[in-house]
Amino acid sequence: MPRLRQSMMVLAALSLGLTPREADACSCGWSGMPADALAHATSVFEGTAESVSGDFDERRISFLVSRRWKGASTGSVEVRTSGQGPACGYRFEAGTRYLVYAHEHRGALHTSSCSRTKRADHVEMETRLLDAVAAARSVEASYEDLVRASREEPVPETRAEAIRLLAELRGPHLEKVARAALEDPEPVVRREFALHMQD
Repeated sequence: MPRLRQSMMVLAALSLGLTPREADACSCGWSGMPADALAHATSVFEGTAESVSGDFDERRISFLVSRRWKGASTGSVEVRTSGQGPACGYRFEAGTRYLVYAHEHRGALHTSSCSRTKRADHVEMETRLLDAVAAARSVEASYEDLVRASREEPVPETRAEAIRLLAELRGPHLEKVARAALEDPEPVVRREFALHMQD
């Protein structure tokens, strides 16, 4: 019976155009919120994949960068990823726009399906958060935007992210943030506030 089950799995994988090894799933932990991912990445940018080359072991993607938050300059940037799904390689398509979080390894930028890298079709909220992070670390005027996000953004994770940033930065609006966080109906928001107000 075990051999029959194994044979059926192999046949199913082959019917999808995969080898048995490729049929194994990539296992990832949580990639974190945008500010955390930005802090730990070497380069964060939005750009269009102009070309995809390489082989089964490694693929190289040339991007035309349109916006950047860290690392990459505008122009052309090469990012590498594993060519294998089980090794958490990200499948890029030429001509498609992406939001890319990359890390430097042995002099080259790398990304994977375990990062926050994604197609840029629906990333407006995330790019707004990245803008807020960049602004909050340089000018106090961004406090108002973060306070508004902590109270009004419809996505709980977005409110939690704004609260996290404000808790780190402290400042004159912290009382408003505390009130918004403690009254928020979503546990993720209240937990984020509590974690970053312990210091």
